[in-house]
Amino acid sequence: MMEFKLEGRRGRGLPRNRFNDVVEREIKVLDMSFHLQKLLLFASSPKNFGDESPKVKIPGAARALRIFQNTPLLSFVERWPLMNPNDVIFIIVTYLIFVLKIGPFLMARREPFKMKGFLILYNIIKITNSSVLAYKIIAVLYWKYMATKILDLFDTVFFVLRKKSSQITFLHVYHHVFMVVISWSSLKYDPSDHWAFMAVVNCTIHAIMYTYYGLSAMGPTYAKYLWWKKYLTLMQLIQFKIIILHIAIQTYTSPCPMSMVSYWVGVSNLAIFMGLFTDFYRKNYRLKSVSLVCNRQAID
Repeated sequence: MMEFKLEGRRGRGLPRNRFNDVVEREIKVLDMSFHLQKLLLFASSPKNFGDESPKVKIPGAARALRIFQNTPLLSFVERWPLMNPNDVIFIIVTYLIFVLKIGPFLMARREPFKMKGFLILYNIIKITNSSVLAYKIIAVLYWKYMATKILDLFDTVFFVLRKKSSQITFLHVYHHVFMVVISWSSLKYDPSDHWAFMAVVNCTIHAIMYTYYGLSAMGPTYAKYLWWKKYLTLMQLIQFKIIILHIAIQTYTSPCPMSMVSYWVGVSNLAIFMGLFTDFYRKNYRLKSVSLVCNRQAID
């Protein structure tokens, strides 16, 4: 099997322009489908290199450097909407300014918006979207997953408009911003199949989560169906543990692991998520349960 290795920014053994042409031609043949194994190994059409298809492996360090050089791993990704760094920076900055400053200021002397019908529709869309992504992420939906994380920012916008400031916590804002950053940077700089597993798990949890939000938006009549709220947080914690285990195993066993930058960014932030979600669970469920037991004992 003939094999080419790219080292540094341009690589040696295969000219960069030839490499990009081959990759783009193959992607078109696959109808732009992210056939993950070929995407990871960059298998090219045999007609371009004789009887054997080359496997082009990108060293982890070289992939990591592309983040700082703003060089996408696959050139066609650069032409997709929202893949310019300025776009995602603008979205995140606008989001933070609105939910932390402008939104609360505008709503200070206004009545909360009544958004019941809109929120029901919004959550139905999110349930459907997350379910479809969880099913098809492996095939063609890397970009749509990233776009969904941007759509998730509206969760906070709706909290602001409904004057639910107690729900705009550091955990909530940090989680939403980080998911935009990591899904965008992974797609542009390190689009390996390892991210697919994490995306499938995440989308599955989100489909369940937005089912809860959808029922909650329907009003007090459906409150009796929301007894399982605390289990959402437990599912989030289990999700983080599964993903950390997956990252650790594939990094040290896969012949084509993700870059070490992606590894440490992913693991460190998942650890932060676990700490924040554990603290949230303890404050909202464990302490309340202990308080309720103490009150009952005092009454008895």
